[in-house]
Amino acid sequence: MQGVNDANKTKILAISDTHFSRREEALEYLEFLQSFDFDILVHAGDFTSRECYLTLKEFCKENGVEFLAVRGNCDRFDLQEIGVLEFSGLRLAAKHEPLMDDFSDLYYLARELEADVLVFGHIHRFAVCSSAPLFFCPGAVKNGQFALLEVNKNFVLRFFRGGEEVDSAVFER
Repeated sequence: MQGVNDANKTKILAISDTHFSRREEALEYLEFLQSFDFDILVHAGDFTSRECYLTLKEFCKENGVEFLAVRGNCDRFDLQEIGVLEFSGLRLAAKHEPLMDDFSDLYYLARELEADVLVFGHIHRFAVCSSAPLFFCPGAVKNGQFALLEVNKNFVLRFFRGGEEVDSAVFER
């Protein structure tokens, strides 16, 4: 993990639904994440414990990584419901729970926020719902799932399960 933007490429590690109840679980997961190079860590809710949230936030601060986090339906501590972060000309948004089964509410939210990318959680599975704006679910950490989005001239989205890449796609920016 670098936390440094190389050659105008931004790397976003997107996670959701960690459902960690102990700080030790978060620390163990961070050891795994350190093998990846990323500039931004997005957590789309359901930390489950405040300790998990604080551990990830501290990790990002110590490593020069931007951190965007939102509250999930299982989080019983104060976090924003919708988050927005601007980084290197990219407008990134996050929200945990879609309101509509077809995710159309998230499409309109991304457009309203003028987001280039919106990351959401809650459904515990991979999903790409739109490419303009790009919005997707990285799956659930509790199922070993996460996503890595590389942003340069295009969006390169990679989905992982258990540390192995299982799918990828390229979208025009």
